[in-house]
Amino acid sequence: MKQHINSILLAEGELFGFPATFGIGRMQGELTVMGFLSTRGRQLSDLMNCEDVGVSSLASHLTVIPASSSDFSVEFVRRPRYSALSLTFSGLNCGITITGDSRQLFLFLSTDRLKNGNTFEQAVAEVTGWLGISRLALLVRHTGTGQDLHLLQQFFPDFKNIQLSPACTTYQLLALGEFNLSLNRLGQCIRQLTGLQTMQFMVGGSLPGQSFGAQLSSGRIETEGFIFDGLNFQIQRSATDFFCTVSGAFIFKLDGQLLSFTMSGSASNTSFALSASSDARIPLNTRLSFSDLGLSIGVNPSGLTLGMIGRINTPRLSLFGGFAFGPYPPKITLLTAALTSDTGRISLRDLIVEVVDIQWDALECLDVIAVGDFDLTETRLAGGVKAIPSDVSLADYDTVRQKQLQEVVADFNHQIDSTLHITGEAQLTPLGNNAGQYILTDKDTMRHYHIDCNGKISLNCQLYVCAEPLTVGNSQLPTGFFICGTLELFGKKIRFLFLADKGKSLVSLVQMDRIVLGSFLILEKSQKPLPMEPVNGGLAGQLVQSSGNGPVMYLNVQREKAELTFYLSAHISILSVFRLDTLVLIRDRMVFVNIEYIYWGFKTVLNLQGGVKDFASAGFKLSIVFDTSGFLEIIQKAQNHLKSAAQSVKSSIEDATRKLDEAQREVVSLQRQIDDFNRRIEECRQVIRRTKWYKFWIKAARAAEIAGLEIAKAGVKVAIGVAYGTLELAKKALQLGSDAVGGVLNSLAHVIGEVTRLLWIKSFELGAEVTAATRKIWGKLVLTVFGKEVRVEKELNLDNLLENIKSFISQSATSESDKGLKDIQQGKRAIESDEAKLDSSLWAVCADMRQTCKDYATLQQLRDRMDEFFLDANNAYFEAFNEEDPNARENACRLTSLRWEEEIFRQQHVDAFDDSFETSLSTLIQTLRQEKQTSRADISDDMEQQMDILLDVVHSLRLENEARALRTPRASLFECLEQNIETCHRARRSRAAESEISAKDANTYYADTMSELIQKHLGDQQGEAAEDIRRTLALALYEFRNPSDTFHKQENNDTTDDEEDL
Repeated sequence: MKQHINSILLAEGELFGFPATFGIGRMQGELTVMGFLSTRGRQLSDLMNCEDVGVSSLASHLTVIPASSSDFSVEFVRRPRYSALSLTFSGLNCGITITGDSRQLFLFLSTDRLKNGNTFEQAVAEVTGWLGISRLALLVRHTGTGQDLHLLQQFFPDFKNIQLSPACTTYQLLALGEFNLSLNRLGQCIRQLTGLQTMQFMVGGSLPGQSFGAQLSSGRIETEGFIFDGLNFQIQRSATDFFCTVSGAFIFKLDGQLLSFTMSGSASNTSFALSASSDARIPLNTRLSFSDLGLSIGVNPSGLTLGMIGRINTPRLSLFGGFAFGPYPPKITLLTAALTSDTGRISLRDLIVEVVDIQWDALECLDVIAVGDFDLTETRLAGGVKAIPSDVSLADYDTVRQKQLQEVVADFNHQIDSTLHITGEAQLTPLGNNAGQYILTDKDTMRHYHIDCNGKISLNCQLYVCAEPLTVGNSQLPTGFFICGTLELFGKKIRFLFLADKGKSLVSLVQMDRIVLGSFLILEKSQKPLPMEPVNGGLAGQLVQSSGNGPVMYLNVQREKAELTFYLSAHISILSVFRLDTLVLIRDRMVFVNIEYIYWGFKTVLNLQGGVKDFASAGFKLSIVFDTSGFLEIIQKAQNHLKSAAQSVKSSIEDATRKLDEAQREVVSLQRQIDDFNRRIEECRQVIRRTKWYKFWIKAARAAEIAGLEIAKAGVKVAIGVAYGTLELAKKALQLGSDAVGGVLNSLAHVIGEVTRLLWIKSFELGAEVTAATRKIWGKLVLTVFGKEVRVEKELNLDNLLENIKSFISQSATSESDKGLKDIQQGKRAIESDEAKLDSSLWAVCADMRQTCKDYATLQQLRDRMDEFFLDANNAYFEAFNEEDPNARENACRLTSLRWEEEIFRQQHVDAFDDSFETSLSTLIQTLRQEKQTSRADISDDMEQQMDILLDVVHSLRLENEARALRTPRASLFECLEQNIETCHRARRSRAAESEISAKDANTYYADTMSELIQKHLGDQQGEAAEDIRRTLALALYEFRNPSDTFHKQENNDTTDDEEDL
């Protein structure tokens, strides 16, 4: 012991309750006390029972320690955290280590002394006697985890050769020795197999005797043909049975390469299990090789279990696969596969060329169907994968390779979302023969990643289904389900991913390329705008390709993070007859839904927006919009039915006087149409007056609606002027008894039938009633038939609801039209008038036909400008408040419906003024002028002038009709609004950052912009209606700018400052 001392201070004192002689010095930077105890007149039990030593409980498990021995010696070494003692008594060497509260007791002795001991000692004596082991060491400790032995082994040479293998950690009682393989038959067999002379022997037992084990182990064994490393035989006993295990690494030498297999196995009276694995690449020929092999076989009373995994490599491909099945009843417990190549794509042609090595141009036809990697958007290793230098020695290779793997995993986790982080064991495998490409495998989840030469990361096309935790080879396979990849069909790609971690997370994605098969099928991404960016970094940013223009569905549920994201964007069109556009976003506890369904021109739009928490308190926004332009075909068919029937009724009237009276009444009835438009204009003005100051956009929409109604009213005035003027001429001709009157009246009957509001759908309402016992859906339809309002209500069947809605509208329109015709045929008036005279003030306006036509043209220009104003106003709202006007779509539908109403009315009267009507009118005027020349008719100069004007107006209207037929149909206001909203959303998403402004600043910006738009679109617009709309908007804008002054100005009708906004 003195050889370890550099400097020492000798002293005497007391330690462990014994007189002690010791030296104090510093060794290796630590204070060290060492010496010996004086044991004269003391018993061994005094030391064992000493509180500072405290090994009496350990000594009680060994009967070979004499408790009453007085002939013993003790040497000790002590440091601040450790103490070690070496005892000699009764021909035995004993060592004690003390570390905190932990104690270990070592004893060297002859095996013969164990034969009469306790159960453990007798078992050890029996085994060592069979193996021929004559001397060993016994170890007793409190726990199975090994305490520090360095102090005992450093200062006391008798204990230097104690080696504790990992298998020793299970036991508290240990017997350790050396087995000479030449002493018995078993040893000789092992020596013949391995070439060893000795092996380390271990027998262990747990306290209080619940388990037992015996082990033979060796170091590295190398022969000419193979290498054994860490060979270990164990016999263990559990609480119920004995079983034997074997483990180690078996390395073959093949063609100068070392092929390593790690093996383990176990056997008992009732079961057997064997597993083997290898990370080495095993060549089959010049093109094919195996790697990442794993095998597990088990037999138990329930039956056979079998599992295999492995990878096939070619110069360009990597194909990984595996399976496992359980005992009776047979079931697949594991199914996994992963495919990739140096291009990230594998087709049937690639498999034939790479695996079978068939080179043939005809195989190109097999390249139209392929699978490929699942690309991760803009995800790559910052430092790539650094290749292992070729001059690294074999001894350092494993260390360098492990460092390479650690660097790649650290870089990978830094670049990828935490959901896909690698937190446990990983493996890095070269891909094919293309240097610089690798496969990174997360062994904890069995997910395989492709890393290309530039460090770009993608997921292999792969499938992993595991029903229960398994061990196959050296791979611990967790329960889970994962599938991902890219399927390519004839140049079109479908990306898919589904990841399920039971109780924790669910991630799903399906994304397709845009598919266009002529007009038969269009499948693409929705073109509708979203209130926020659906893909914005994180896991979604790496999985979803935001630049794609095909349909996409993405779902991410993370329970531990309390995250939920759902994104669906798809548009499908079949033969341009059926169209479905779906846009759904659930993110950050916000819900946005926009679904548009079009079938045979019938459009339904569902909008839903709100927070997840708002639904319980009805705090969300919901609207269902039925675009009435979809009813156009139904309306036109029903009107054509009415026109043909009405014409036949009117043509059957032979008495010219009765025809004239009938026509005059119908013209007078058009005054009611104007009254209806005036009523609707007043309703819009009331809405403007009642609407709160801060809802300027509602007032602007109603102003646009007023412009549309003024146009419709002007169209009726044109019709009245032509029809009434023609009737006045007919009366003159009737007084003369001219045959020309009949032809004119027949044509005029057609005109009256057209300009009369034969049929229009005023409103359609869809309602629902849902109770515990009742589920009903009904439709309410309000029609105008021959100027008479008709209400129809019917309960609808839930099955095929949209078809039922369309059928209900069509049948109701046709049925009510037939009733109106029947009334005409029976002499009843479908269009009634209190008197057959036109209001004098209205006739004064309508009589000036040229001015009426001019006003009509001016108002059409106003309506177009108001449409542009409406769209720009919505853009201004979006720019100011960073969201779309919540009423924009509803208002666009109202304005679109009004335009269709006016268009149909215009088509009715313009179509009526055709060649036939113009010819009849010209014949009538020519007849009257001939009669004037013969002095039979009194025609004033004013009437002469009116006849010229009338004929000129009818001719101009006919030419305008021909010109309109050649124009390209314009998009509806509703469609233009949808495009504008999408553009606004895209513009917002494209900004790098958005500055937040206060509500006051936003209002000011909005008001300034609206003032500019009023000036831009209406500043130079002529006409009384334009002036009225300008003043209405100016007043509304003043109220928006000065909310505190609004009520005062309304009380006093003070509009002094309104002009500043013009």
